[in-house]
Amino acid sequence: MNSALTKIQQILSAIFFGIAVSCVVVAIFAGRLFESFDRPQSPSSEKGFTSLVHNKMGSFYGTPFEGFAANHGMLVAMGLVLVGGLLSPEIRRGEKPVNAISARFFGSAAILSFVALLALWWSGL
Repeated sequence: MNSALTKIQQILSAIFFGIAVSCVVVAIFAGRLFESFDRPQSPSSEKGFTSLVHNKMGSFYGTPFEGFAANHGMLVAMGLVLVGGLLSPEIRRGEKPVNAISARFFGSAAILSFVALLALWWSGL
């Protein structure tokens, strides 16, 4: 019973870490997008730029998803890393949390969540 619970904790921890990595990548990409491209200074509903986003370059309008990712993406990622760390039995024991099963779940979760986040972004949410 204890071994099965430990395996489940390892898998859930790897999934949380994988999702956190994809959140960081999307948040960085969204932040860089606002710095490099010309964004409207006023709302543009035909392009979907309806949410005001504040960053170090100023205030711009973007999609609601871009606004959330640029402003809160890193906080979400830190929360996921915290939950993943609390679930991981290896981290609580001070060991390195790497094994073949965890690596597969980590990679799968990172790729699938990245694709899901891009699909949300491109849908205009």
